[in-house]
Amino acid sequence: MSNRTQITQMVEACPIKAKTNFPKVSSYYGCNTFNEETMKKVLSDKTFAAFKKWQDGGAVISEKQADEIANTMKEWAFPRAQLHIPTGSNP
Repeated sequence: MSNRTQITQMVEACPIKAKTNFPKVSSYYGCNTFNEETMKKVLSDKTFAAFKKWQDGGAVISEKQADEIANTMKEWAFPRAQLHIPTGSNP
């Protein structure tokens, strides 16, 4: 009996069972994203409306509203252990 045959028999005798009950990626992908849905829940209605107008390209948000968005994002991110908060000015 050759070494190859012996190895093949040993491998076949120890089948590996793959774990197949993983959750679908779509069930958790993006769950820690400070997106519009999250913003609507945590920002004041006035600030969220101003943000949407700004996003659509028509308005300027006040410094107070910008501060509210930034502070709310920090408060939202820290308990989730987000180590990087995107600022839009990546090198």
